[in-house]
Amino acid sequence: MKTESAKARMDSLMRLTVSDWKDRKNEASETLFFLVQTILAMIKQNISPNLPEARRKNVDKISQIIQYIHQNIYATEKTQASHLATVFGLSKHYFGIFFKEQTGFTLGNYVARNKLHLIENRLRYSYFSIKEISNELGFTDLSHFNKFVKLHLGQTPSAFREQVSQLALPKNMQTE
Repeated sequence: MKTESAKARMDSLMRLTVSDWKDRKNEASETLFFLVQTILAMIKQNISPNLPEARRKNVDKISQIIQYIHQNIYATEKTQASHLATVFGLSKHYFGIFFKEQTGFTLGNYVARNKLHLIENRLRYSYFSIKEISNELGFTDLSHFNKFVKLHLGQTPSAFREQVSQLALPKNMQTE
């Protein structure tokens, strides 16, 4: 960091990020995502001019890609490698390599984790039907949605919703 105030802000952000991680233990947390984005933005602002131009461009490009994915998470075709590669001027083959190098995740895994986070929130906090949630997130059919949720959460969307609704009830009102 270039200044003492920037160092202090970065220290605060890092402590907040670690605290959020310890509290939630959920790498798909939206709060955690934005804290990391803020840290990356601060690092970008303070990058040494000696850093190779190619590396600075990679930081910019991956930030743009991640932002684009989050903005278009509901449109499955816009989160496909071929589409993203075209939008960001990379070959489809290199896009996958670049994304993994920069984030540590494959594109498919990254998109799935983000969709799963949205699904969990919809099942916990909304009255949308399971079919409405499936359609909103671009699943081709309810069967595919159910398989996706069961694979990642270990239970069907209905069972997950029932479980979290039971947890929200006072102990004396929960069914056994």
